This record gives sequence, C-alpha cells and structure tokens, in this order.
Amino acid sequence: MNQFAKLPATGIAVLIMMMAGAGAPNLLSASAGGGGLMAAENDPDAAVPGELLVKFDNAVSAEQANTAITNVGGEVVNVMLDGSLYLVRFAYAETVPDIKRALEKTPGIAYVELNYKVGIEPPVENGSGSTGGGKDGPITIE
Repeated sequence: MNQFAKLPATGIAVLIMMMAGAGAPNLLSASAGGGGLMAAENDPDAAVPGELLVKFDNAVSAEQANTAITNVGGEVVNVMLDGSLYLVRFAYAETVPDIKRALEKTPGIAYVELNYKVGIEPPVENGSGSTGGGKDGPITIE
C-alpha cells in the first residue's frame, strides 16, 4: 500500500510543498501520462473556503505566530512542519484574499497559500501494459 494513501489532502499538499521547497504551489498539477497529484490553483473552487496555510520563519516563536494569526481573526486548526506551518481557518471566507495579502507583507512569514484541495488522479493505461508513465515508461507507487 502506498505510504501516503492515508494522508489527508492537507497532508499531501504540505508534503508536496516540502519536497518542492518553500513557496512552490505551482507544482501541483496533473501529469500528461495520467496518474499523479492534481490541484487547480487557478480554480477558486479548488481551495478550501476560509482556510490558509501560513508558513512562519524558523525564528518566529509559537506565541508570536499565534498572535499574528489571532490579530487577523484566524483560528489555528493544525500546526505542522515542526511548528512552522499553520493551517488557519477564518469565519468569513470572503475576507481570506485580503487577509492573505496582509499576511504576505508581515515580517516573519515565509509564505501564505490557499489550502488547495489535492486529489490523486488514477493511473491510465498507456498502451504498453504499464500505467501512469506515458510514453517514457511506468511510474509505480506501491
């Protein structure tokens, strides 16, 4: 069984961002050969309404991070990456774009992203007897 199969969508998104480096949300897209992670970053419906992922610099304490989040009306839902990445929920989803822009200008915050819904696209038979790898060969996750 795939070691990531039981991760919630947020966990998968965080894992992808960790592997790609900070601030790399464009990595999430469907592969041409079928099979792969996908998120529609330009589709507003692809994000969880009222939620942001906020990555703080390592020098920011938990108390400072919580204060910054509370000051903009956020509620901490989850803390990840050794305490530097916060999943934050806001009561009024329509205010999230403005809050995102404000947080991006805040010292001590590395990046702020919408909490995109991520799914795993099922592999597609590519004609060579393998799945998911397209013409360049198979991609298998077991």
